[in-house]
Amino acid sequence: MMAVFINCEYGSLISKIHCSYYICINSSSYLSIPVYINARFLTQQITGVQQFAHEICRNLHNAEVEYILLAPKGTHCPAYLQHLHFKTIGVGKGYFWEQVELPFFLQQNGNPLLINFCNTAPLFYSKQWVTIHDLAFMHHPEWFSKSFAQVYRFMIPRIAKRSQKVITVSQTIAEQIQQTIGVRADVLYNGIAQYLVTQRASNTDTPKKIILTVSSINPRKNLSGLIAAFDQSGLTNYELVVVGAKQSVFKKEQQAYHQRVVYAGYLTNEELVQLYKQASLFVSLSFDEGFGIPVWEALYSGCPVLLSDIPVYKECFAEEALFCSPINTSEASQALARSVAQPRKTRLPQWMLDTYNYPHTAKKLMQWVDDAVKNQ
Repeated sequence: MMAVFINCEYGSLISKIHCSYYICINSSSYLSIPVYINARFLTQQITGVQQFAHEICRNLHNAEVEYILLAPKGTHCPAYLQHLHFKTIGVGKGYFWEQVELPFFLQQNGNPLLINFCNTAPLFYSKQWVTIHDLAFMHHPEWFSKSFAQVYRFMIPRIAKRSQKVITVSQTIAEQIQQTIGVRADVLYNGIAQYLVTQRASNTDTPKKIILTVSSINPRKNLSGLIAAFDQSGLTNYELVVVGAKQSVFKKEQQAYHQRVVYAGYLTNEELVQLYKQASLFVSLSFDEGFGIPVWEALYSGCPVLLSDIPVYKECFAEEALFCSPINTSEASQALARSVAQPRKTRLPQWMLDTYNYPHTAKKLMQWVDDAVKNQ
């Protein structure tokens, strides 16, 4: 076995960054190859897209490939990601950092592979993989702010076509990407965040008369349709609890007032776990989704679910959910009335637990990366 110490100097846009690697190798191995991860997600509020990035990175392991998180200056690296190398570069933030400083750094350091987990990526850098979570901005730009829709409709197809690999989170979206953009996408499914995994076994709560929905406040989530169905359901002794916050990228939608609708806003992980355990029913009547992380979290917590009959929900949750039309209020109200009587779930199919699983997803990604590195 041979020990190799490498001391290298990276030139960035504003300064030089020094780093060292100590690697033990034998005749059948090779020096660690750096693969960078666009860690701009560490500067953003955690929604489903950012959770995908956090949880995959939590489960990555350095071996022949060394995964390095690259983030804007001043970004904090959480403790659960400190098993990976972490670097901050540049002076800017947001799109400027991602589109200018990030690709400049990579180009100055040998054009290594860059992995992007959260839809956007450098437009003028080709040795990269990009994850596209859904194409709602292409199919329904009216759901978003005008500026956001214009930027995404311009950038995302071009980024996808220039990237070495496109990743998405369901077969439904993979087919949409092929049909709409004309590129092939490989699927990495979402899973259960670590905070929920550690608390699942303690679910001994008796369900309360709560119907729960978890979503940002925006038109594609169809909250107005859900509230109308709830109002007609006859469930006068239940409350509808809406967890989620407004996001600036979406077109503004007026929150419908109803005396039995509670807008809980953005909750902590612990508060959300308790609601999953206490709710009699989880409901999502969305018009469009990429996967449906809250649905999977609700099922994992033992909560019965009622979903809109959209293709991605049928793909991912057909065995465990009840379905109704998101546009037929009468049908949805009747489905609500029937669904609250479902017993809590005590067991899920093993294939779901094995497939919608972040350690499994990270392992699959690492195998792809290993194959790409060996073939380059």
